[in-house]
Amino acid sequence: MAYVMIVDDDEDFALAAQMVLTSRGHEVDIKTTPKSAIVSMERRHPDLVILDVMFPEDGCAGFELAREM
Repeated sequence: MAYVMIVDDDEDFALAAQMVLTSRGHEVDIKTTPKSAIVSMERRHPDLVILDVMFPEDGCAGFELAREM
């Protein structure tokens, strides 16, 4: 199955999505900041990224991560 990365500061959403995706056989990695997502992506590229674009510390951080990917 797929390796999915969820990048979201809302841990409740991320955990709920992880539960659904892992029950379908996918491997899921949760990152709560764009910076931690970039570090992780340098080691392993995900097949799919579920990305929140609005983060409290920087309203553009999600968009910047999308451009960097």
